[in-house]
Amino acid sequence: MRKRIIRILCCLACLLAGVQTLFAAKPWKLAVLSDVHLMSPQLLVEDGSAFQAYLDGDRKLLKESPEILDSITARVLKERPQVVFICGDLTKDGELVSHELLRNRYLSRFLKAGIKVYVVQRCKSKEVGT
Repeated sequence: MRKRIIRILCCLACLLAGVQTLFAAKPWKLAVLSDVHLMSPQLLVEDGSAFQAYLDGDRKLLKESPEILDSITARVLKERPQVVFICGDLTKDGELVSHELLRNRYLSRFLKAGIKVYVVQRCKSKEVGT
């Protein structure tokens, strides 16, 4: 149900944000990133047995999430879309430091490249101003 709501919100945001672009003479590109679950490396104080036990019960690649987003960001920048939507769970558990990393290391690169960024976050994520 939540994923359906997120999809609907993304579609509505796309329609509202892209009305001008829809009537433009040339085609446009849209990139969608969903449920990135970014975990700041600052949160991993020690890669010990407790963290490994947590990872064993979770399919997310939390430890690798910054490198994964580095790769995705490079690809999106290479494709040069006009709009990037990032929706779903933005961080591991809504940590401020992870949101700041997302904003400062990834979203800022899209904005500097002239790409419009729209964030549709899940309710457990915290809002971080840009």
